[in-house]
Amino acid sequence: MILAALSADYVAVYSTATGQIEKRIPLRSNDANINQLAISGDKRFAAVTCGHVPAREETKGWVNFIDLQTDEVISRELPHPLFYCLSSLSWDGRMFAVGCHNHVLVMDVASGTTRELEFEKIVKSVAFSPDDELLACAETSGVTHIYDTESLELIDSVQTDKEYTGSIAFSPDSRFFATVGFDNRIKMFQTASRRLVREFKECDMYLTFVRFSPDGRRLVTGSMDGKVRIWDVETNEELISFDVPRNWYPVAAFSPDANSLLIGCADQVRIIGGERNGEIRKLTVAELNAIYCQNLTIKSKGDW
Repeated sequence: MILAALSADYVAVYSTATGQIEKRIPLRSNDANINQLAISGDKRFAAVTCGHVPAREETKGWVNFIDLQTDEVISRELPHPLFYCLSSLSWDGRMFAVGCHNHVLVMDVASGTTRELEFEKIVKSVAFSPDDELLACAETSGVTHIYDTESLELIDSVQTDKEYTGSIAFSPDSRFFATVGFDNRIKMFQTASRRLVREFKECDMYLTFVRFSPDGRRLVTGSMDGKVRIWDVETNEELISFDVPRNWYPVAAFSPDANSLLIGCADQVRIIGGERNGEIRKLTVAELNAIYCQNLTIKSKGDW
């Protein structure tokens, strides 16, 4: 299945066989106009954060936790207004983290107990390591802070970009983490030593998003010019790049088998498709050169 937070009011569940919606799961959003979707590593739980752009000081953000096996939803109010930030769920779905301006909220999903980290600058991205031992918080100062997940004690602060780190991702084995920002390139660090081990080629525009494939062999990035790129981790080579509409910064996710790519652009969900609109196929990287992005069938809210 494919999850898409197309509205602050619900999560749409699409069939990977037909590209059509199978059901929608209602959310509590407090009249939000922006949301972020995070999925646990074991794919059992999802978290949808709902906030406002621009941020409203008088209106708190909300997070909706979804059990994907039962569709049960637990909604919790956040203690701060929520602006745009990539949230994260731990691998086992027990812990949740999201940036609220210059705060990061770390919540125990079962109890709702919240702890806070405070920063000098805005935090744009947070990520748990797949082994659930570390929490990384990328600040707009270009510094990424690494914390112990359980104690929230600071382990190290790393200059990952000259002035602005916009996205961070751990490799599936937790041995490395990758960052992107105003340096216009991917930087890869060894997790244990926090040492820079690899730099990819510089791109023309600011990179806004980075994620590893489930097998750890590839990286996907999105950029301000609407370009999505797939990279080879071992060789640093750009395997493919293609354009999507520039109405919002693109984000992307690999399928569990690492052979397909799902792309989100503002209020549209786009997939790597074939000749028929809405078709979903499993594709290798080599096949991506011969195809193009297409829309899933998305109806307006009034059509449901």
